[in-house]
Order: sequence, then C-alpha cells, then structure tokens
Amino acid sequence: MQVEAVRKSLASNATFVWGPPGTGKTTTLARIVEGHYFAGKSVLLVSSSNIAVDTALEKIADRLKSDEGFQSGSVIRFGPDVKEELAQKYGDQVVLEKVVARLSKSSQQELAVVQSEAATVARDADHLRTAIAQHQEVATFAETLSREKRSCERLRGKIQEYASSRQSQEQSLTQLKHNIERAGTMGGVRRFFSGLNPERIRRQISQTDAQLKASADAKKAVESEFADPSVRTRSRTPHRFNSHLRLIKRFDPAEVE
Repeated sequence: MQVEAVRKSLASNATFVWGPPGTGKTTTLARIVEGHYFAGKSVLLVSSSNIAVDTALEKIADRLKSDEGFQSGSVIRFGPDVKEELAQKYGDQVVLEKVVARLSKSSQQELAVVQSEAATVARDADHLRTAIAQHQEVATFAETLSREKRSCERLRGKIQEYASSRQSQEQSLTQLKHNIERAGTMGGVRRFFSGLNPERIRRQISQTDAQLKASADAKKAVESEFADPSVRTRSRTPHRFNSHLRLIKRFDPAEVE
C-alpha cells in the first residue's frame, strides 16, 4: 500500500492517505516526500502542530541523510523545532540557523584559503613588478653603455686619425725643411731644373705648420672630450649594471646569460 501511495502521489495532483494510528501513515508520507525530492520537485510539509511536522521530518531525514543535497541544506525546518530527537540527530542539517552557521563556517574557511592564495599572488606580483622595473633599468643601462662605447670608439678613431695626420704632416714638414736647405746650396739654374723654389717651399712650410697646429688643436679637443669627467662617470655604469643583473637573475636567469 505504501508503494502504491507513492506511485499515485507522483502521478496525480492530489493524493489522500488515511488510516488508523500505527498503520504507517508517517512512514508513507516520508516515502512520498522522498519520491518528489528525487524527482526534482519542491515539497512543502505542513501540519496542524509542530510535533507532527518534526515527527514527519525526522522520518524524511532518515531516508535522505546520505544525500549530498540534504547535507547542503536542501531540507529546511521553518518555525520552532520541538522534538528533541530531531534536533539531536539532524539539527545541523535542517534547522535554518544551524545550517547557515555550518555552511558559512565552511565558506569562511574557503574564503581564508582564497585570501591566503590572493596574498601570495600579490607578493609574487610585487616581486615580478620589481623584477620588470629592474630589467627595464638594466636595459637602459645596457643601451647607455652601448652608446658610450660607440662614442669612445668614435673618439679613439678621431685621435688615431689626428695622430696619423700629424705624423704625415711632420714628415712633410721635415722634407720641406730639407728641401729649403738644399735650395739654399744651389744656384738659380740648378734650382730651376731641380724644381726647388724657395718661395714656394716657404709657403708650403707655412701651410704645413698651420695644418700641424690645427691637427694638434683638434686632437687636444678630442682628448679633452674623451677625458671629460661626465664620460668617466658614465663609464662606471657597468658596476650598477652588474648589481642589477644579480638582482634580477633569480627571476629570469636565461635573460641575463
């Protein structure tokens, strides 16, 4: 009869269960609620007294206690629970205040875990931001060093160029002075055939002297630029560069090899 009552309740809009005391009406009611519960339907259990509701709810809880939804608050006792057995056995699962307290405790624990993980992520993010900033500073230093290196190479090239030009001009000047001495020992005819014109040689000597002075001034200017204190200050950048490499190496070792 109980099975038939459950079947009829699932197939009709209204089902009446009647019987004298002790015939299993409450158990049948619990089975009916169980059937509707697992059918995915909402069930409202009401009675004329709180004790009757608690008695039926205890039977229902007995049948649903292993269900995950039951443990998660799917069955709630609204109103005062007056049956001690219900409160003792299933109070944490069906009494609204206790369900909220139990589930919120779990939620609080999960929240604490999430907050701890978020704090860890935030610390990692701070470390990464620091590493990125240091990496960018290193890149700036590297660019500065490269620029200074090119500038030094250019200045060295100019110094070498001026030194080579001065050497050539000094050799020319020595030859011109030798020629002017030779021209002084020759007569006019011999100078004519040898092509040694004293006046022209003197002009060449004067021009070469001027070129030597200009080359010396230019070389001095380049050497002064090369030895400028600001250049020497920038040349100490590699020490800071290396310190930043050590700071970021633990974040991106491959990047700094």
